[in-house]
Amino acid sequence: MKRLMLLAALAAPLSMAQAEEAKEEALIDPSDLTRVYTQAAVFVTSDANIRTSTMATGAWTDDIQFAGFVEAYWGDRKNEDEFGMDYLNGRAQYFQVHGINNGVMPRIGFSTDFMHYSNVGAKDSKIAAFGAIGLINPKFTGGKLMLFPNLAYATGSMGGEDVDGYAANLYATLPIGGQGAFIQFSPEFLSLSGDTLNIDTMTYNGFISAPINKGRTQWLMTKISHKSETINGFNDEGDLTLEIGYKWFF
Repeated sequence: MKRLMLLAALAAPLSMAQAEEAKEEALIDPSDLTRVYTQAAVFVTSDANIRTSTMATGAWTDDIQFAGFVEAYWGDRKNEDEFGMDYLNGRAQYFQVHGINNGVMPRIGFSTDFMHYSNVGAKDSKIAAFGAIGLINPKFTGGKLMLFPNLAYATGSMGGEDVDGYAANLYATLPIGGQGAFIQFSPEFLSLSGDTLNIDTMTYNGFISAPINKGRTQWLMTKISHKSETINGFNDEGDLTLEIGYKWFF
């Protein structure tokens, strides 16, 4: 009897721990880029553009989830600083994330992107990208900070010229408070080249995101970006852009 009581006492904390873990898993946490949620969003940018997006999700197995993502930018094609509903560019993505038994990188994801840019007075640009992203185990980064390295190969056409290259990103997210809010920072480098075209782009992004209801189904999200570009040796320092948006999770 004493042995049974001891076993029950040992099992109870384990069950409670598992319940807490399951509860945490159920919470919506968009700070983790290796998790997928069905969602929709609308953003307004400082360039007087509107960005809309939606994502549908599912699972192949308990350890493999997937998502289909679509977004588009809308604005005034003739006056870039005016609001409008002309289609400017868009992106479609298939994303699949795997939970793996690895102490260094417990989850990894693979993506296929198709991007389209509508160019005024020139041929449209079309780029396909194939990438991988991983979550570095937070135990190596202090327990709260999450790091997500991302690499991708890109190929397609820009202004009618065939190009290819690569993109390298690093996303860092840190929770603030205890209600799900987080900040995120990500430097992104993109290099594309063709017969006569060479483009290197460096972008720094900062995010602040917070839920506005207890169920974490509605979020207010803010993004600030600085983009600089070098095209065939000529530098464009670019400028700051700001996005403010609202996101729904279902």
